[in-house]
Amino acid sequence: MSYEFYKILHVLMVVLMFSFFAVQIFSNSADKKMGMYSGIASLVLFISGFGLIARLGVGWPTWALIKIAIWLVIAIGTPMIIKRMSGKKRAWFGLMSILLAVVLYLVQYKPGV
Repeated sequence: MSYEFYKILHVLMVVLMFSFFAVQIFSNSADKKMGMYSGIASLVLFISGFGLIARLGVGWPTWALIKIAIWLVIAIGTPMIIKRMSGKKRAWFGLMSILLAVVLYLVQYKPGV
């Protein structure tokens, strides 16, 4: 598949994953469907990210490894925060937003390449 396909899919999954997480964080209902949808979006985001790295042909640059680490923190941390620390959900969403800004910086400027 083409680089453009992976890029569109990746951006779409970022938007969907954050949207599903936002619904889970800011609603008071425990809807398991949103958890399932955010997990699927997270998985497709991960796969499309690897497709993008493969299409770029740059190996494993530091900025990509940092993006993967941030993705892991968000994808694993958010369900844990939602289930176990419901009082800290809004603060977590703020941290997620900051991490998203860091990821956007890494993608745009690719430091170290």
